[in-house]
Amino acid sequence: MGGNVSDAVAVVATGGERRRYVGLGTEVGDELFRLVHDAVLKAMGNLDVDKKLRLSLGLGYGDLLSLILQAYAQAPVPGAQNAEEEIRRVLNAVLRTPNIWTFIYAAR
Repeated sequence: MGGNVSDAVAVVATGGERRRYVGLGTEVGDELFRLVHDAVLKAMGNLDVDKKLRLSLGLGYGDLLSLILQAYAQAPVPGAQNAEEEIRRVLNAVLRTPNIWTFIYAAR
């Protein structure tokens, strides 16, 4: 059974500061997500972006880039056929954003 960012997890602990909600929008939730994410990646070994995409979406970086280029080439924008360098730059920047990976994991 898969999960996504809307799933709930209850954590019961004694001591410390009480929190009613610790979702990704909170400092504690963000830190918890980062720790779990880092632990999972460490357990899996260092995965490059291509492998992370393949595990999450079933397609790699090159596949994703190709789909974007195909869609963009059909856009009625002057110079759209010569935009690969800029598309790569934007895609690389987007894939360094933790929030994007949250959506990718949820889409899976």
